[in-house]
Amino acid sequence: MESKSKFALKVALISQLIAVCVHTYLTTLHYQLKLGLSDGKGLCNISDFLNCDVANTSAYSVVLGSPLALWGLFTNLALLILLSIYWMSSNKEFYRNFCLVISFLTIAASVVMGVISLTKVNAICIFCFLAYAISFVTFLSILKIKPETKHMSLPEFLVALFSAQYIKGSVILFISIPIMTYLVHSMVMKSYAEGSDRAVYSSISEWKNGKNVDLSSIKGMSKGPDISKAKMVIVEFADFQCIHCKQAQPILSNFVRSRPDVAFVFQSFPLDGVCNAAITRQGDGKSCELAKASYCAWKQNKGWEIHDWTYENFGHVDLSELTNYAQSIGINTEEFLKCRALPETTEAIREQASLGSKAGVLGTPSVFVNGRYLPGGHNMLILEAAYNELK
Repeated sequence: MESKSKFALKVALISQLIAVCVHTYLTTLHYQLKLGLSDGKGLCNISDFLNCDVANTSAYSVVLGSPLALWGLFTNLALLILLSIYWMSSNKEFYRNFCLVISFLTIAASVVMGVISLTKVNAICIFCFLAYAISFVTFLSILKIKPETKHMSLPEFLVALFSAQYIKGSVILFISIPIMTYLVHSMVMKSYAEGSDRAVYSSISEWKNGKNVDLSSIKGMSKGPDISKAKMVIVEFADFQCIHCKQAQPILSNFVRSRPDVAFVFQSFPLDGVCNAAITRQGDGKSCELAKASYCAWKQNKGWEIHDWTYENFGHVDLSELTNYAQSIGINTEEFLKCRALPETTEAIREQASLGSKAGVLGTPSVFVNGRYLPGGHNMLILEAAYNELK
């Protein structure tokens, strides 16, 4: 029969293998979100509260310039290596204690991040909490490992840790975590965001030196805190049939949801002369109809649901299916259809487009932050830079 210690060691090893895989996924997701490579359909994006994207783009998702998930990846990888060394080492008590120390640090970090998720971010990343749970499983498993050697107290372990025999390996292990985290982060940013620093600097400079635009007459959908109390107010002018607007939607949404002091206002700017005097080309009117649908849903406090559904079904939106969806989420379809046919609704869309035109909107998406145009404002790196500039 297998001893309890061997079984506990196997559980710890398997737990760490899973932890490494989970942190690898979270690290990949973080970079996809930061670099605008995500479609917003993550594995654990179940709701606004159960949402990995929100947690992974929050202000708390980065430590010393690198993703927290990447720190977790290399910390758990170091613990996995230590457990493997324990398996083969003759000085098992020393390496067991070493594993306990590292494992305890992961638990402490897990508790802190769990509290932050619930109290600051107001969103739960299921994979993150899976990693937190694994850290407890690993710690408890290591506690159950009982090496058949002389028991080593904590003071004895610390003396051994800094002894000539182990000091070199201990230092290498501890400094390798931040070094590897920094190197991998630098390589990823250089490979996938080459030139991004210059682009961010240029965008922020143009934004800071840009002219203030009066957007106080805005009448449209908003989310987040009251505009008058928000640290950062993002106003987006967009068209529901613009592919770049569709790609910007998850980035802007995640950014706003992960920062409670950011307000977001959506304004329709259909690229169709049927309802936008700034566009000389007369289209088929569908962009205008989608804008009116969103506006009329907003009148019934369901504007964001229609907004999100329209972008999620980009390129395949049928107006009759949109009406059926509206009914399924509790919209009074009779009032909804009546509102869409009213001349006043068309005029409301024209006013939104006119406001954008007066602000200097030439294409979509166009993003304004605190009354000034932000070039590339649908880029997460640029949004974060603008946010950090605000006091």
